[in-house]
Amino acid sequence: MKTTNCLAGSAVLLVVAYMILTGPALAQVAWLSPMDGRGISLEILKPSLDGSGWGFGTSVLNLTARVPATDQLSLMAQLGIANASLSSSYADYSYNETQFGNLYFGAELGGKGSTPIAELGVWLPMASDEKELSSVVGMLTTWDRFQVYASKMTSLTFRGGYKYVGPPEPGVQLKFLVGPTYMKPNEGDGELFADYSAECWIRRAQFGVGAGFTGRAWITESDLSFGERSVHLLGMAGYYDVGQCRLGGTFRIPIDDDLSSEVSFVYGVSISFMLK
Repeated sequence: MKTTNCLAGSAVLLVVAYMILTGPALAQVAWLSPMDGRGISLEILKPSLDGSGWGFGTSVLNLTARVPATDQLSLMAQLGIANASLSSSYADYSYNETQFGNLYFGAELGGKGSTPIAELGVWLPMASDEKELSSVVGMLTTWDRFQVYASKMTSLTFRGGYKYVGPPEPGVQLKFLVGPTYMKPNEGDGELFADYSAECWIRRAQFGVGAGFTGRAWITESDLSFGERSVHLLGMAGYYDVGQCRLGGTFRIPIDDDLSSEVSFVYGVSISFMLK
């Protein structure tokens, strides 16, 4: 492996990032293990990226806080941090770059048990336009939230759906969501995307396992077929409670050829602290 191979792989991903912002949108499973009350979470995601030279530090961190305001309303905040690490064992070369993503503030509507649900939020522009490589890592790792790492971009999202909780509780939980995400750069026209997801959890008193499907379609691009302007993904997850601490793991795979040629899969771990 040579330094030029590392840079070539980086160049390929930069091209892909451009395609993300001007071509078909990308998607990922966007859920952690269910958090029922007040809590904070740290999720660490590791992508398997195409190309040589990617270091172990290439990853994405998601910091999330959730605070119930009422029995029907919870407030959320999230900060994504992407890191790109390149190295070569055959040349005296290494590179490391970190990008702080756009800051998210949102709300969840819906109570316990089976009920209609809604999620709405905004990403405020914080991402630097000088951290291109780490931005690409963030975009390819968190596919349905690539707007997190788009510089000079404000994004609004709304999703509505239904949550079914089968007896006895905790038991089977089904969740369906669909809605728009609008992305507006500081200059130029905005773009509209449709996000949709379905997930199923089997929950017990101390642990749970789940699987899900997500998709995103580019609505404001009418010249492409649906297959060309949409991407879909399958994911699996699980968690185990230790006191007020919840340990989780995820595994995600793209099912579209264009994306899977750049990212084979993403795996991750999470730790959540459920506060009283």
